[in-house]
Amino acid sequence: ATAGLRGDYFSAQPEARLSPRLALSYQLSQRTTLSGSAGRYHQPLPVVLLVQQAENHDLPLLQATHYVLGISHLLSADTRLSVEAYRKDYRHFPLDPAQPALFLIDEIFYRYGFFFHHGPLND
Repeated sequence: ATAGLRGDYFSAQPEARLSPRLALSYQLSQRTTLSGSAGRYHQPLPVVLLVQQAENHDLPLLQATHYVLGISHLLSADTRLSVEAYRKDYRHFPLDPAQPALFLIDEIFYRYGFFFHHGPLND
């Protein structure tokens, strides 16, 4: 087991945050290991959103909590097969009240030639 605590300070949105992390692994056999981890991550809003309105600096930091469960198996001395499943729970992401399913950062990426699809976000 490994536990950690990351500290961040973001000057763009003056706020300090602690982000806990935990990773566990269990050796099922000499060749197979089960692993799991969870952690919280914080980051400021993208600059393009911060400069749009002064009030955006007062918004909370973006937050994601990650959960990962995996298994790996040593197939041979130089080959390992790993499979992982993960889940991410998001909080404090900017949403358009008129279109709450539209994630505002998607619109920014879309304008620059990228598009990311996601499921519904709840805050």
